[in-house]
Amino acid sequence: MKLSEGGELISLDGLAGSGVSRRHPSRGDYARLVERATEGTKDLVTRSDSLRWSRLKRVVTSEWTWAESQPMSPEDAMYQLLSHVKLDPDGGILNIEKGTGQASKLRALKKDGLESTLAVIGAARAVGNPTLMLCFALSLLYRYFFQETYRTHMRHQCQAIRLHVPLEQLYVICAVMEVAVATYCVLRALYHGLRAYCYGNKAPVGSTTTLGCNYKYMYVAEFYLRDIPTLQSLSSLRLLAYAHPNLISKNARLFTSKDDIARAMLEKFVDREPNSCDDEQLAERLAGLIVQHDHKVCDEEQQIQEAHNLVDLTPYNALMRFTKSEVFEDRGHLVSQGLKPEALDKLWRLHLITALEKVVFVVAVFVCAFFGVVEFFTKVCRLSLLLTDPHVYWWTPVVFFVFLVNQSMGMISIQELLRWRVETFIFGGSDAVVSAEEKYTMSMYLALLMEKVWTSKSLSLKEKMAIMLQLDDDDLQRLIVEERERHKGAT
Repeated sequence: MKLSEGGELISLDGLAGSGVSRRHPSRGDYARLVERATEGTKDLVTRSDSLRWSRLKRVVTSEWTWAESQPMSPEDAMYQLLSHVKLDPDGGILNIEKGTGQASKLRALKKDGLESTLAVIGAARAVGNPTLMLCFALSLLYRYFFQETYRTHMRHQCQAIRLHVPLEQLYVICAVMEVAVATYCVLRALYHGLRAYCYGNKAPVGSTTTLGCNYKYMYVAEFYLRDIPTLQSLSSLRLLAYAHPNLISKNARLFTSKDDIARAMLEKFVDREPNSCDDEQLAERLAGLIVQHDHKVCDEEQQIQEAHNLVDLTPYNALMRFTKSEVFEDRGHLVSQGLKPEALDKLWRLHLITALEKVVFVVAVFVCAFFGVVEFFTKVCRLSLLLTDPHVYWWTPVVFFVFLVNQSMGMISIQELLRWRVETFIFGGSDAVVSAEEKYTMSMYLALLMEKVWTSKSLSLKEKMAIMLQLDDDDLQRLIVEERERHKGAT
């Protein structure tokens, strides 16, 4: 008979010395088993883990009973539609580590044969795509500048296309862009990979670790979760993702820095050190000033309603609301509260930067759309050029066609988009925007996850590599979200 301890199956033989019966474990045996599994970590065991131990108890002690669902009215069920879903407080990190008393989620992370094969294909794409990108771009530049026959053939081919565009010059510009982009992305991936390798198992002298995580695994997470997916479908065609109609509004929220600037101004206003308070504290402080000054004659219910409208504002929106209040004009009152109203004297700079950001974003969208379309157009024309070029091998246009298909599929990286959506849902909060502090929390979580996977003795090297290369949105959801089937069935 085997039972999961800390997520791993163990034999009851090993508990013989502690008085646990192999054939008929009693309630006391089960209690000792749970105490041993969760010793020193009972404060880390979640409600879902406790329910799982109860299920194991019924299996081991043969005390099975059918649970009868209590009748529930439609009105009550409406208020409990999501009562069966909970977020794991540690994000499933402790479900990977042994000896924590939590149910193992390693099985959910392990990849099957298909996913392992896709991991190998993904690694090949990460190496082959930038290599082909550099080879084709450098080959075009070399042959254009140093081979007269090729340049003449390209000119005749461009003239045969009945469009009044400088196609020949566009070939060269796009090739230069691809060389620059591919070189930068490859060097960035090598930098993160080397930093992860050079850190070793211990952080170097002078470095710091946070949340018990070695900074080495921050580079590991950056390499496997950011650099590798980027290299798999790297091309200038990805500029079209920034001009996609369904993503423009989401990109606009990520593009602006008005909240960061507003936060810095508010920290000076409340006389606090930089990065010493979070957005909620700043919003609460401003809400308190407004409610206690502008609404001091109102009854408590009205004050609470006004506070309800203010405490959830972002730093920028809270600052804008504060500037429209009466207390903003009462500098004497602000000084008496220990504040520094002079920190907000140059508020016009924030308005100017916000307006410039909007203009720059609109221009950037049009630029990305233009160059993305031009890049796609030149690639199609170049494919026709290769098909009619008698000086290239027959397999060259075939390889270029496969290369173009791979890049076309990666115009919008589905894997990155889905994982970004889950990360924003979990870490972004109700505003669906990942702030600076939330981004740091997310980075530390992914680094901790990489560390637990990479240092796990229950996984082989092949399984670890498959998880690293194929970690997707489903894996994050399985780790972080916990579900109670009985609650769902009752609802």
